[in-house]
Amino acid sequence: MSISPHQNSSHSPRSTYVLVHYLTWLSIFPLIKMCLKGSLCVHYYHASSGGLQLISLLRWGRLVVREPVQIEHTIKMDLPQGHQVWNLHHLAFRSCLAQAKKIEHITKTCLPFLDSSERKFYAVSVRKTMVAWLRPVLLLRQTGRDLAYEKNLPLDQVVLISPFAPLIDFLELDQNSAEEITVISQPFRNKALLYSLGASWLSLWRLVRKCAYLFLKLFTFSTSLNKESQNVGIEAAWNLSSTDRPNEFLLDDLFWWKKSAIPPERIRYFYDSQYTQPTLERLEKTNALGIQSILLNPQFCGDAPELLLKTPLPHKTVRSLFYDFWFSGKLLCRALFSNKMTRSVVSIINWYYIKSETLADIYRKLGIRSLFYVAEAGFDVFSLAAKSADAIRIGVQSTCPLGIEGSVTAYSHDVFFLWGQHDTQIALDSGYVSNHMLISGCFLNGQSNPQARNEAQSVVSGFHKLGVDYVLTIFDTSEPTPNFYRVFLEWLIEDPKLGLLIKTKAGNTWDDLTKNQGSTLLDDSFGEILQHARETQRIHLMSSNVSPIDTALATDFSVAIGSVSAIALAALKGGKVLFVDYERLDQSPQNPYTTFHSLGHNRCVFYNPETLKQEVLKYAANPQSNPHLGDASSILHLLDSFSDNKGSRRIAEYVEWYMEGLTQGFSRDKATLLATKKYAEKWGKDKVVRGL
Repeated sequence: MSISPHQNSSHSPRSTYVLVHYLTWLSIFPLIKMCLKGSLCVHYYHASSGGLQLISLLRWGRLVVREPVQIEHTIKMDLPQGHQVWNLHHLAFRSCLAQAKKIEHITKTCLPFLDSSERKFYAVSVRKTMVAWLRPVLLLRQTGRDLAYEKNLPLDQVVLISPFAPLIDFLELDQNSAEEITVISQPFRNKALLYSLGASWLSLWRLVRKCAYLFLKLFTFSTSLNKESQNVGIEAAWNLSSTDRPNEFLLDDLFWWKKSAIPPERIRYFYDSQYTQPTLERLEKTNALGIQSILLNPQFCGDAPELLLKTPLPHKTVRSLFYDFWFSGKLLCRALFSNKMTRSVVSIINWYYIKSETLADIYRKLGIRSLFYVAEAGFDVFSLAAKSADAIRIGVQSTCPLGIEGSVTAYSHDVFFLWGQHDTQIALDSGYVSNHMLISGCFLNGQSNPQARNEAQSVVSGFHKLGVDYVLTIFDTSEPTPNFYRVFLEWLIEDPKLGLLIKTKAGNTWDDLTKNQGSTLLDDSFGEILQHARETQRIHLMSSNVSPIDTALATDFSVAIGSVSAIALAALKGGKVLFVDYERLDQSPQNPYTTFHSLGHNRCVFYNPETLKQEVLKYAANPQSNPHLGDASSILHLLDSFSDNKGSRRIAEYVEWYMEGLTQGFSRDKATLLATKKYAEKWGKDKVVRGL
């Protein structure tokens, strides 16, 4: 965003506006320092109870002039002046990539016993972690600039406090400091040192447990598990469809397995997240399928604490565990006496090396030889643990990326499946290190829910009875886009010929949508506008879990913002799609990946919803005015190299070939190579990007 708030500084009493990344009691040190210059207005992104108590104390002392304000959203994709979210993603990627040689050198000195490919894996994971740390700092810095603009303040009156402030320095992102707010560090919240301390403690604990078992003969408890080897681990990350409704959800954790011949007793279904805890409904579904569920995290037991797997004893010898402890301590000492850059890299390596060994103990105990984990951002501890447990991690592309997002698109799985050329190019340019990368086509292409499709068709039919001539499907993002919504809601209210289907990621009720969007509007009028729109009876809210395919094919056009995943699926099924791009990504460093933009101006991509509205109205009056409006058919081969709805089966087939290789006595690497060769023989060498 281009902001020049310093042009007019006629604001009232000079208070410093402070944005705090993590508000805790430790924030007292930088806050007190700034209080010496005057009173403070505090905004925070995350806060502990102690941090809020601190602000109350400072308010009592008249050092803070008002109640603290929470920053609910840092990503704003629908500002006319452009918030540059994707460009910030690319900036974070470029900045960390520029340090790649330094990171690789530090990695080599820390892990001299690893071969070059393993060190490269560590180096890329470290870089991804830095990107994941840097992104919120850049977004908060942008939020600070927005605040200065709204309050008509000079930039030097706004300060950001973040534990990741050192990244701004050693990544050289403060070169244009005159155009940026000041970013300072919060002491004692440095995650790097916490990582090193945590690694040393964990390595010591592993050593003590092993020694206690060997010398004191302590009895260890564990759940009763099938000890058969060559099992497949699958993370509970998305949803589970019912046996009688196989396409109930677009994203089904077992999508590929249901197309395979692998017996259910070979599947281990992991619960390891607060977002997908075991529920009675999920357990009923897995029990019906004959799949064993396992709980790995005692903090997220859900309805089944009895499924908790007790931490197994380390598989390593006492000698090896002692070496790990010595190694971790050595890295801790190095981190303490190094510069900021080296400290961050060393600490990240230290923590994840030890953590992965703990996770590998679990995989070994369960006989895991292949692992499906959805997580892609940051350090890939799951792939590292799989390697240690003599298993492979398999990944699948679940979204269509708009461009390079450095903490995600640099894939590091042992085997990764992509849809087509579009995402393959992004992965290559992101610096992925997967040894085997294959093109499978879009596995979501065939996930159509008859119930949802019938609902959409019925709603549209009802709209037509009310005199509606054209119906749009609106896809949003998980972030608020109130300005984007406002255009379509006001259009609906004014135009009796328009109907809208809404598929939001905010939830499944109108209240969810209002809460997500209305909080960002200064006049807080979103709820009123939405109510007026609902009174027209020409708007309908679809469930957030249904496939974009089911709604898109029932309407004339599908409109999206922030992500092209939904319209990509719609286009692959023949739907007409429109995308609103406030950032003008085709005029940015993300230009090489703007596949939809390549179709030409005002065909599928628009820089604002007002222009989109004009083109739709012209098309409704005369389709020949823009006959290719929304038509993405000429680029579909770039999005999905197959377009045959068999992506799930190809993935299943590959896993079957790999497991067969293990059964025949081949090593993990040999079995993976044989599976890749079979894939190339059946589907073509051009569908194997890497691995032959």
